Amino acid sequence: AQPIRRKKKKPIVPAIMPTQKEFDDYRAALDMAVKHATVHNVQPIRGATVVFCNVSGETKESAPGAKGMGSSVRNIQEVGYMLGLMCKYVCEDCDFQIYSSPSDKHPDKNHLSVDLIEGTILENMKVVADKAAELGSDGVFPYDYLEDMIR
Repeated sequence: AQPIRRKKKKPIVPAIMPTQKEFDDYRAALDMAVKHATVHNVQPIRGATVVFCNVSGETKESAPGAKGMGSSVRNIQEVGYMLGLMCKYVCEDCDFQIYSSPSDKHPDKNHLSVDLIEGTILENMKVVADKAAELGSDGVFPYDYLEDMIR
């Protein structure tokens, strides 16, 4: 059997390139759509909540099921960011924690609290990704965080 040959798609080049303001407006509209979808599809979470987001190397695999989520969500880790941030968005009081393994920058910690931008989900995906780079690559759950909460 002959392998199926696919034609290479030619990139579409717009006749008039969008301005930076148009890109910014588009991003703001996408963020608003994600926030509306979150509010209308996720029940409010009352009380104090901790969201743990695994940012270890094992979560960097591609997420073929996330194709409908656009180019900002390409792997399991980014799906986790999005779902965690959606939960955080509907929480009354939330501590958003990322965890992995200790790193050279944080040799005694395998989890970090993330200072998020108020009122946005998509912009916070970059904030979480930047903070995730400060941890190691092994998935070590932060049991010490829970033990400290119990004490």
